Amino acid sequence: MKKLLFVVATFLLLFGFALSKVNAQPVVVPNANESVEGNSSNFIPFSTIAGTSRYQQIYESTQFSECGNIVQVNFRFDEGRPEDSETYDDISIQLSTTNVTPAALSDTFAENIGLNVTTVYEGELIFSAPACVIGPCPFDNIITLQTPFNYNPSDGNLLLDCQAPGKQSTF
Repeated sequence: MKKLLFVVATFLLLFGFALSKVNAQPVVVPNANESVEGNSSNFIPFSTIAGTSRYQQIYESTQFSECGNIVQVNFRFDEGRPEDSETYDDISIQLSTTNVTPAALSDTFAENIGLNVTTVYEGELIFSAPACVIGPCPFDNIITLQTPFNYNPSDGNLLLDCQAPGKQSTF
């Protein structure tokens, strides 16, 4: 079984990710954002807003050329971001394959979830990154999944489903 590295392209102004085979270069999804900044702001699901948040993002299967186990999710800050560290006491991340398209994402979260839904991370999460003055910034906010997720792009799109109670503390 191939191991894949799932990298989220940015943590704040862009939300994307990448896959990588062992000994291969990451492929950023959306692919067009591998070496450029994103064009919109996105603080969710790891927002600084108190209270519970839930976030779903669908990534088109056409962005992936390989199948295998996703074992890690990485985020990157947007350029101009100061050094930061944030701790979340309890977060849940699930992945699944879905036939729902990004344009058809339902406001009823349960309608988006695929049959192979897997909780890949649960518990405390700490993000810590140095300042990034000029982007694109490195993928240095890493979540090593507690449970790998087997993804085959020929089965459908990839759904990322995050639930967080809000930021618990900031250093």
